[in-house]
Amino acid sequence: MIEVNERQHTLACMEVWGGNRCVVRTVELPELTAWVYSEPLGAESGGDLHYLSVCGQALLSRIVLADVGGHGAQVSVSAQLLHALVREHINTWETLIQLEPDDILVLYTDGITEAQDGFGDMVGRSRLMAWARMAPIDTPASTGQFLLTHLNEFRGAYFTDDETIIAIQRTNKVNAPSLR
Repeated sequence: MIEVNERQHTLACMEVWGGNRCVVRTVELPELTAWVYSEPLGAESGGDLHYLSVCGQALLSRIVLADVGGHGAQVSVSAQLLHALVREHINTWETLIQLEPDDILVLYTDGITEAQDGFGDMVGRSRLMAWARMAPIDTPASTGQFLLTHLNEFRGAYFTDDETIIAIQRTNKVNAPSLR
């Protein structure tokens, strides 16, 4: 398990940030703040792919989360190839979601809902939704860390899949990216 010592990053115009490696980070985008937690199973990189980007005029943010299928190092190369394709064809997949200020959206991979405790009981969507309803909503980091804490308490040492959570909050500030 990775230690949660969070870092922060503000995306620049035309920057694509992400990958399939261990990470805990807050990322600032125009009008959005995202908290990203990703931990591959038993390896430095794995099959959960996440990326965030901002278009050239800072008008549109893109967030992708994909589970390549498989676990840890076995599928790391596939995830890296998918990451390269997503970067090359950035407009390929689009779903428009309109968030109101302070709304929080949580994205997660099946490693979260299929996590098991010592008795084989899975987290499941119902339990995850119950945790989400109890989570603090002041920042996406507090929401994500709350969910991660409950996940760790539930499964203990039974880590069986790559796990990724992305909590995204609409802000009232523009968080204008620089033109690096």
